[in-house]
Amino acid sequence: MATADLVLKFENTNKAPLVLIIGPPCIDYFLETGEFLKLKIIGYKDAHQDVNDIIDVRYTVQDTIHIDINYSFRIVVERNGEEEIIW
Repeated sequence: MATADLVLKFENTNKAPLVLIIGPPCIDYFLETGEFLKLKIIGYKDAHQDVNDIIDVRYTVQDTIHIDINYSFRIVVERNGEEEIIW
């Protein structure tokens, strides 16, 4: 069954901790080696607007990834089997 959600998986395969900064609002997630996080953008395919530029991802500082969500979708983070609603 197809889903209207977009799911991105970020996994730390490095020896150093990885920081993911998701915004807005700005929330930091620290991933140790081998840990992963799923970022779910709920219902983006159902949007009645042009959503070509959903996410900006930047790697500006060592071991830090900035993820900016450009639209007001319901955003959920899944980590360690638990889900957290960002907005």
